[in-house]
Amino acid sequence: MEFNLRKARKLESSIQNYLFENTFEVKANIRSMGSLDEAKQTIELKRDEFHNLIKEREQLLRLKYSIRRNIEILNEKSGINELINEKVLIEMLIKDIDSINKNDSYTEIELSDLLKLHASRNENKNSINEYMSKTTKFPNPVLEKKDLEELLEKKLEMKKQIEKIEDNLSCLNLSTKFTLLESEVKLLKSNKLL
Repeated sequence: MEFNLRKARKLESSIQNYLFENTFEVKANIRSMGSLDEAKQTIELKRDEFHNLIKEREQLLRLKYSIRRNIEILNEKSGINELINEKVLIEMLIKDIDSINKNDSYTEIELSDLLKLHASRNENKNSINEYMSKTTKFPNPVLEKKDLEELLEKKLEMKKQIEKIEDNLSCLNLSTKFTLLESEVKLLKSNKLL
């Protein structure tokens, strides 16, 4: 039976959920008024049931990790891993752009005014101590409006790149396929996972 990667991930998750939800019991309920032979028979049946269940759980776990490994291999071969890495990189670049304070920009006139204001404050010194406590520097944003506009354009372009990558990922997840063996399909069907 053939599966695309999207269905394979769902199947892997279904197997895991099934194993979590269906635990096993290692005790048998013995009739207190029954005979010793009946008690032994009940214990033996429960022991056989337990061993069969353990084998089946092991088969399901092996299948789950086989599916997982196939997904990993196909993700690499199909280029999905490369696309995911590119998407994460672009998302981090966008976060960097978003972290910039975009309200901090200046015009040439504003910078000139700030220089005059700070210069006049430093000229109005009354004593040497006051002069020593005054700073001769002041913080000023370095980005101009055109810088901020360029960053916004860059961010919009990167968002378009992410959309394109997501479209490619979606196509690859649907078109990249692998096949389960007949015995694996039978195991899944016997546990109502298919």
